[in-house]
Amino acid sequence: MTWQFVLSQITALIAWIFFMLSYHAKRENKIILLQIISGLFYSISYLLAGATTGLLISLFETIVEFFYYKSDKDKYIYIFTIPIYIAIGFLSGESGFLVIIPIAASLIDGYGLIRNNKIMVACGIISNLMWIIYDVYYLEYITALGDLFLVISNLSIVFHGIIKYINRKKVKIYNINELSDKDLEDVKKLDDECYDSIYRWPLSKLTELYLREKDSYLLIKYKDELVGYINFLNVTEDIYNKAMETSELIDSFEEKDILPYHKRERLFINLNSIVLRREYNNIKIKTKIINSIKKYINKKRRNKYNIKHVFIYTVNEFEESIVKELGFNQVKKITEECILYSKDY
Repeated sequence: MTWQFVLSQITALIAWIFFMLSYHAKRENKIILLQIISGLFYSISYLLAGATTGLLISLFETIVEFFYYKSDKDKYIYIFTIPIYIAIGFLSGESGFLVIIPIAASLIDGYGLIRNNKIMVACGIISNLMWIIYDVYYLEYITALGDLFLVISNLSIVFHGIIKYINRKKVKIYNINELSDKDLEDVKKLDDECYDSIYRWPLSKLTELYLREKDSYLLIKYKDELVGYINFLNVTEDIYNKAMETSELIDSFEEKDILPYHKRERLFINLNSIVLRREYNNIKIKTKIINSIKKYINKKRRNKYNIKHVFIYTVNEFEESIVKELGFNQVKKITEECILYSKDY
């Protein structure tokens, strides 16, 4: 047993730990950061093992993930990687399944990374099963064992989601006009879990805006646990016009920008957040959320509140899929991940 072999196994173990943690992370940027660290250690491991294709792919993926981390043009970056992966296959000097397996596995894993957490987990299962074959061939036993544990870990995430789907009737959505301090703290925790930092507010800001108009939250609960929420903000017409006219994200609201509901005024509603933990994201609960948003808006309109426009900046596929179901129209892209949608009444 050589020192290269021992170091290869140790670095593979470290890489596996960071890679496993990435699948359990909720925020996209945290997922990518953990995979960058993992990729560096995998590169060292494959270098020590003499696995050329694995080394080149790990190095390339680490560079690509750095660009994912620094940019929001993930789809374009992914498309650019496809011919590079093919070129790596030709340059590696390996042939047959030793080239096809790692390249196919990397493309599958990369596709999951640019989509959402649910697809990423499913792609991770397929990708890691393929890497097991490659790693065993090069005697990368620790890496192969790590890949096996990743498959088991991702299957546990899928199984957990199935359990939540079976228990979907226990998920209830409440329109609560008086939120407790704990409710607002739980909302902040969900933001920290699900949103990148540029889309999060401090607790003091959440509280300040809530106190301007308390009828602004729908809470999504599993038994007594807060697992999601929907936030409506009745903003001034000036804020709405700025959102429609500028190419920047308008969400740095001040207290004066939020108005109490008034029947004699035209209302401009910002559907500020639609948040749900990943394990509860299934078609049945999404339908509950869509119906709850419709009910909230229609109830206001039936009670003679003059809602003119509802708009939202979607920052993930989950929010985007819901507003499309609600009949919102795309106004413009602010960035590749942040898109302004609006619906007129």
